[in-house]
Amino acid sequence: KQWYQRRVRGALHSLSFILELLLIIIPFILSSALTLSLTQSNMDQIYKEMKVAWMNEKCSPEILPFQSSLYTQLTEELSKQQEIITQGVSNVQEQFIAHLYEMEAERVKYILRSYLRIRLSKIDKYFMYILKNQDVLSNLSEQEVTYAQRYCDLIESHFTNSFLANIPEPLRKLTESNADYDMVTKPDLDTHIFCRVEKTVGKLQWDDSESVGLEEGDLYLIRYKPIKPLVQNGSVRL
Repeated sequence: KQWYQRRVRGALHSLSFILELLLIIIPFILSSALTLSLTQSNMDQIYKEMKVAWMNEKCSPEILPFQSSLYTQLTEELSKQQEIITQGVSNVQEQFIAHLYEMEAERVKYILRSYLRIRLSKIDKYFMYILKNQDVLSNLSEQEVTYAQRYCDLIESHFTNSFLANIPEPLRKLTESNADYDMVTKPDLDTHIFCRVEKTVGKLQWDDSESVGLEEGDLYLIRYKPIKPLVQNGSVRL
Protein backbone atom coordinates (compact mmCIF):
# COMPACT_ATOMS: atom_id res chain seq x y z
CA LYS A 1 0.00 0.00 0.00
CA GLN A 2 2.84 2.40 0.88
CA TRP A 3 4.55 1.59 -2.42
CA TYR A 4 1.33 2.43 -4.27
CA GLN A 5 0.94 5.72 -2.42
CA ARG A 6 4.54 6.70 -3.25
CA ARG A 7 3.91 5.99 -6.95
CA VAL A 8 0.72 8.09 -6.90
CA ARG A 9 2.48 11.00 -5.15
CA GLY A 10 5.33 10.79 -7.68
CA ALA A 11 2.92 10.85 -10.62
CA LEU A 12 1.00 13.80 -9.15
CA HIS A 13 4.26 15.70 -8.59
CA SER A 14 5.33 15.10 -12.20
CA LEU A 15 1.92 16.18 -13.47
CA SER A 16 2.03 19.31 -11.37
CA PHE A 17 5.47 20.19 -12.74
CA ILE A 18 4.27 19.70 -16.34
CA LEU A 19 1.20 21.90 -15.75
CA GLU A 20 3.33 24.66 -14.25
CA LEU A 21 5.70 24.48 -17.23
CA LEU A 22 2.80 24.71 -19.66
CA LEU A 23 1.39 27.73 -17.82
CA ILE A 24 4.73 29.46 -18.39
CA ILE A 25 5.27 28.42 -22.02
CA ILE A 26 1.75 28.69 -23.51
CA PRO A 27 1.23 32.43 -22.87
CA PHE A 28 4.62 33.16 -24.36
CA ILE A 29 3.89 31.03 -27.41
CA LEU A 30 0.58 32.82 -27.92
CA SER A 31 2.12 36.27 -27.58
CA SER A 32 4.96 35.36 -29.95
CA ALA A 33 2.51 33.92 -32.44
CA LEU A 34 0.51 37.15 -32.41
CA THR A 35 3.63 39.08 -33.37
CA LEU A 36 3.86 37.08 -36.59
CA SER A 37 0.15 36.51 -37.15
CA LEU A 38 -0.32 39.05 -39.95
CA THR A 39 2.73 37.93 -41.90
CA GLN A 40 1.90 34.26 -41.34
CA SER A 41 -1.72 34.80 -42.45
CA ASN A 42 -0.59 36.43 -45.69
CA MET A 43 1.92 33.67 -46.31
CA ASP A 44 -0.62 30.91 -45.62
CA GLN A 45 -2.96 32.13 -48.35
CA ILE A 46 -0.19 32.63 -50.90
CA TYR A 47 1.32 29.28 -49.93
CA LYS A 48 -1.96 27.47 -50.58
CA GLU A 49 -2.22 29.00 -54.06
CA MET A 50 1.43 28.24 -54.79
CA LYS A 51 0.95 24.65 -53.68
CA VAL A 52 -1.88 24.26 -56.21
CA ALA A 53 0.37 25.70 -58.95
CA TRP A 54 3.14 23.30 -57.88
CA MET A 55 0.86 20.24 -58.02
CA ASN A 56 -0.57 21.32 -61.39
CA GLU A 57 2.95 21.68 -62.78
CA LYS A 58 4.02 18.37 -61.30
CA CYS A 59 1.10 16.42 -62.77
CA SER A 60 0.73 18.24 -66.09
CA PRO A 61 2.44 16.65 -69.13
CA GLU A 62 3.25 20.11 -70.54
CA ILE A 63 4.86 23.19 -69.09
CA LEU A 64 2.24 25.58 -67.69
CA PRO A 65 2.38 29.39 -67.47
CA PHE A 66 4.93 30.52 -64.91
CA GLN A 67 3.22 31.82 -61.75
CA SER A 68 5.37 34.93 -61.51
CA SER A 69 3.09 36.88 -59.17
CA LEU A 70 2.67 34.03 -56.66
CA TYR A 71 6.37 33.19 -56.73
CA THR A 72 7.39 36.81 -56.16
CA GLN A 73 4.85 37.38 -53.38
CA LEU A 74 5.84 34.21 -51.56
CA THR A 75 9.57 34.97 -51.68
CA GLU A 76 8.88 38.50 -50.40
CA GLU A 77 6.75 37.17 -47.53
CA LEU A 78 9.53 34.72 -46.65
CA SER A 79 12.01 37.59 -46.48
CA LYS A 80 9.68 39.65 -44.26
CA GLN A 81 9.09 36.73 -41.89
CA GLN A 82 12.82 36.03 -41.70
CA GLU A 83 13.48 39.67 -40.74
CA ILE A 84 10.81 39.57 -38.00
CA ILE A 85 12.19 36.31 -36.61
CA THR A 86 15.75 37.62 -36.57
CA GLN A 87 14.82 40.91 -34.92
CA GLY A 88 12.63 39.28 -32.26
CA VAL A 89 15.07 36.62 -30.98
CA SER A 90 16.62 37.64 -27.65
CA ASN A 91 16.30 34.63 -25.33
CA VAL A 92 15.88 30.84 -25.30
CA GLN A 93 12.10 30.92 -25.46
CA GLU A 94 12.08 33.22 -28.47
CA GLN A 95 14.66 31.01 -30.15
CA PHE A 96 12.27 28.09 -29.76
CA ILE A 97 9.45 30.02 -31.46
CA ALA A 98 11.80 31.24 -34.18
CA HIS A 99 12.87 27.66 -34.83
CA LEU A 100 9.24 26.62 -35.41
CA TYR A 101 8.74 29.38 -37.96
CA GLU A 102 12.04 28.55 -39.64
CA MET A 103 10.83 24.97 -40.05
CA GLU A 104 7.68 26.30 -41.71
CA ALA A 105 9.80 28.54 -43.94
CA GLU A 106 11.86 25.52 -45.04
CA ARG A 107 8.65 23.76 -46.07
CA VAL A 108 7.72 26.75 -48.24
CA LYS A 109 11.22 26.88 -49.74
CA TYR A 110 10.94 23.20 -50.67
CA ILE A 111 7.78 23.92 -52.68
CA LEU A 112 9.46 26.82 -54.50
CA ARG A 113 12.61 24.86 -55.31
CA SER A 114 10.63 21.82 -56.44
CA TYR A 115 8.41 24.00 -58.65
CA LEU A 116 11.44 25.42 -60.44
CA ARG A 117 13.14 22.03 -60.77
CA ILE A 118 10.04 20.47 -62.35
CA ARG A 119 9.84 23.29 -64.90
CA LEU A 120 13.54 23.03 -65.74
CA SER A 121 13.23 19.27 -66.27
CA LYS A 122 10.42 19.91 -68.77
CA ILE A 123 12.51 22.53 -70.55
CA ASP A 124 15.39 20.05 -70.78
CA LYS A 125 13.08 17.46 -72.30
CA TYR A 126 11.03 19.65 -74.66
CA PHE A 127 13.36 22.59 -75.37
CA MET A 128 13.12 22.27 -79.18
CA TYR A 129 9.33 22.03 -79.09
CA ILE A 130 9.12 25.00 -76.70
CA LEU A 131 11.42 27.24 -78.75
CA LYS A 132 9.55 26.43 -81.98
CA ASN A 133 6.11 27.35 -80.53
CA GLN A 134 5.62 30.95 -79.48
CA ASP A 135 2.45 30.14 -77.50
CA VAL A 136 4.37 27.62 -75.38
CA LEU A 137 7.43 29.87 -75.13
CA SER A 138 5.24 32.59 -73.60
CA ASN A 139 4.60 30.27 -70.62
CA LEU A 140 8.23 30.65 -69.55
CA SER A 141 9.76 33.34 -67.38
CA GLU A 142 12.54 35.52 -68.81
CA GLN A 143 15.16 33.45 -67.00
CA GLU A 144 13.66 30.22 -68.29
CA VAL A 145 13.64 31.51 -71.88
CA THR A 146 17.33 32.37 -71.57
CA TYR A 147 18.02 28.94 -70.09
CA ALA A 148 16.16 27.16 -72.90
CA GLN A 149 18.00 29.10 -75.60
CA ARG A 150 21.41 28.49 -74.06
CA TYR A 151 20.63 24.82 -73.48
CA CYS A 152 19.59 24.46 -77.13
CA ASP A 153 22.81 26.14 -78.30
CA LEU A 154 24.91 23.82 -76.14
CA ILE A 155 23.14 20.69 -77.39
CA GLU A 156 23.50 21.71 -81.04
CA SER A 157 27.17 22.59 -80.53
CA HIS A 158 27.83 19.28 -78.79
CA PHE A 159 26.08 17.21 -81.48
CA THR A 160 27.85 19.10 -84.26
CA ASN A 161 31.30 18.57 -82.73
CA SER A 162 30.54 14.95 -81.85
CA PHE A 163 29.12 13.54 -85.07
CA LEU A 164 26.94 15.88 -87.16
CA ALA A 165 29.96 17.47 -88.84
CA ASN A 166 30.95 14.05 -90.18
CA ILE A 167 27.67 13.17 -91.91
CA PRO A 168 26.07 14.60 -95.07
CA GLU A 169 24.55 18.03 -94.57
CA PRO A 170 20.95 16.99 -95.48
CA LEU A 171 21.04 14.60 -92.51
CA ARG A 172 22.21 17.15 -89.94
CA LYS A 173 18.80 18.64 -89.14
CA LEU A 174 17.67 18.15 -85.55
CA THR A 175 14.12 19.39 -86.03
CA GLU A 176 13.07 17.50 -89.15
CA SER A 177 9.54 16.13 -89.20
CA ASN A 178 7.21 14.52 -91.72
CA ALA A 179 4.27 12.15 -91.85
CA ASP A 180 6.39 9.17 -90.76
CA TYR A 181 8.41 10.59 -87.92
CA ASP A 182 9.11 13.71 -85.89
CA MET A 183 12.53 14.43 -84.39
CA VAL A 184 11.14 17.04 -81.98
CA THR A 185 10.04 15.56 -78.66
CA LYS A 186 6.60 16.83 -77.67
CA PRO A 187 4.56 16.44 -74.48
CA ASP A 188 1.80 13.83 -74.72
CA LEU A 189 -1.36 15.85 -74.15
CA ASP A 190 -3.51 12.72 -74.45
CA THR A 191 -2.02 11.19 -71.34
CA HIS A 192 -4.48 10.50 -68.50
CA ILE A 193 -4.27 12.44 -65.24
CA PHE A 194 -6.19 12.62 -61.96
CA CYS A 195 -7.98 15.91 -61.37
CA ARG A 196 -10.38 17.58 -58.96
CA VAL A 197 -13.10 19.99 -60.09
CA GLU A 198 -12.85 23.27 -58.15
CA LYS A 199 -15.76 25.03 -59.89
CA THR A 200 -18.79 23.49 -61.58
CA VAL A 201 -18.17 23.54 -65.32
CA GLY A 202 -21.09 21.52 -66.67
CA LYS A 203 -20.73 19.35 -69.76
CA LEU A 204 -17.25 18.89 -71.17
CA GLN A 205 -16.83 17.37 -74.63
CA TRP A 206 -14.65 14.34 -74.08
CA ASP A 207 -14.34 13.46 -77.77
CA ASP A 208 -16.47 13.66 -80.91
CA SER A 209 -19.18 11.42 -79.50
CA GLU A 210 -18.98 11.60 -75.68
CA SER A 211 -19.15 14.27 -72.99
CA VAL A 212 -18.77 14.30 -69.21
CA GLY A 213 -20.37 16.52 -66.58
CA LEU A 214 -17.87 18.30 -64.29
CA GLU A 215 -19.37 19.22 -60.91
CA GLU A 216 -17.56 20.93 -58.04
CA GLY A 217 -15.77 18.42 -55.83
CA ASP A 218 -15.79 15.60 -58.40
CA LEU A 219 -12.63 13.55 -58.96
CA TYR A 220 -11.77 12.16 -62.38
CA LEU A 221 -9.16 10.14 -64.19
CA ILE A 222 -9.33 11.87 -67.53
CA ARG A 223 -7.32 12.81 -70.62
CA TYR A 224 -5.37 16.01 -70.08
CA LYS A 225 -6.06 17.66 -73.44
CA PRO A 226 -9.83 18.31 -72.97
CA ILE A 227 -9.31 19.91 -69.54
CA LYS A 228 -6.17 21.89 -70.41
CA PRO A 229 -7.96 25.29 -70.51
CA LEU A 230 -9.81 24.45 -67.27
CA VAL A 231 -6.53 23.81 -65.48
CA GLN A 232 -5.16 27.15 -66.62
CA ASN A 233 -8.23 29.14 -65.53
CA GLY A 234 -8.42 27.41 -62.13
CA SER A 235 -11.70 25.50 -62.65
CA VAL A 236 -9.84 22.20 -62.34
CA ARG A 237 -6.72 21.28 -60.35
CA LEU A 238 -4.48 18.27 -60.84
